[in-house]
Amino acid sequence: MGLLMKLLVLNTSIVICEISVILSIFLSFGCAETTKTRPSNTKPIVSAINLKNGDIVQTGFLIGTASGDDITKIEISSNGKVSLAEGTNQWIYKFPTTKEGWKDDEKRSFTIVAFDKNGNSSEKVVLNVRKGVNRDLNGDGFPDLVMGDHLFDNTKGAAFIYNGTIDGMQASIDGKKANKILKGKKSGEYFGKTIVVQDFDQDGYADIVISDFSINKHIKAYFYKGSSDGIDAPVIKTVLRDQDQSGYFGITFFVGDFSLKGFFNLFIKSRDDKKKNITVDVLEE
Repeated sequence: MGLLMKLLVLNTSIVICEISVILSIFLSFGCAETTKTRPSNTKPIVSAINLKNGDIVQTGFLIGTASGDDITKIEISSNGKVSLAEGTNQWIYKFPTTKEGWKDDEKRSFTIVAFDKNGNSSEKVVLNVRKGVNRDLNGDGFPDLVMGDHLFDNTKGAAFIYNGTIDGMQASIDGKKANKILKGKKSGEYFGKTIVVQDFDQDGYADIVISDFSINKHIKAYFYKGSSDGIDAPVIKTVLRDQDQSGYFGITFFVGDFSLKGFFNLFIKSRDDKKKNITVDVLEE
């Protein structure tokens, strides 16, 4: 009788153990189902960091940030066209150029929307801005400053470049805080007397033109092309003028899309004291 009771207890224990194992497996599967992550319906957040509503645009690029559950794209709409910005959490968008139809001093509206992997979209951010002169040499979204000092280093001359930032810029008259200094090579060259900053080739980066303003029959205009790394080595345009050395070639620079091709032309005004006349040279795009 005692042996039979022990066997019954043993069998009961085995059955209970088996039931416990089955319940454990069942519950583990059940828990896996109940703890499965559901798609988030939280909207992403998008913002522009270099421009605000009502600003004058002095750069070729709009830059911003987006936060949320795996941002997949940033859409920017303007003038009936939808474009994608480059990047997601940190993004950049190239503004339309003059050649692409956005003329100087023209107002435009840009609508920015971010999307995440779950199909959620952010609230729209709308910027109503006016196109100004592009002064952003390195394409970081902030205009830069170029200051000339034609008397620098015994009239060799120089141009001082100060990079703009989200906090503004620090400029100094003596050039000690300049991010880059371009210098003339010879005394009497007066490099930096006349400076023009404009996006001549319409690539989104501002370019620089600097004259040497010397009284010489071989006068030079130095073209510095902007890029993501800053300005490149100059392309030098030599214009043969003033062979009797009586005039002032490059006394004034001015630019404009006078050919209506979407590119800017450089106009160089000169004064000839002996001939009592003023001439204008036009350098095409």
